[in-house]
Amino acid sequence: IILASTTYNAGIFESMKVLIDSIVLHNLQNRKFVLIENGSWAPVAGKLMYAKMKDLKDIDVIEPIITIRGRMKSSDIALLEGLAEVILDK
Repeated sequence: IILASTTYNAGIFESMKVLIDSIVLHNLQNRKFVLIENGSWAPVAGKLMYAKMKDLKDIDVIEPIITIRGRMKSSDIALLEGLAEVILDK
């Protein structure tokens, strides 16, 4: 499951926060997650998403948490392609 969120007011964007709260509330288990955060100057959404989900049973958060600063750049494409390879290997 790939979760991507912008950092909004030093937190998780509201609609993603609702989704993660629902995942935690329903105690989703035995899943693999990829976390992607975006923010222009201080992206923290990835760390906050992980903090909310870390106590779920038998989940695996694939490292690293991907950070995109602002708009996508050509260097981000290589990062996402590397992530795709890690996902396919898992």
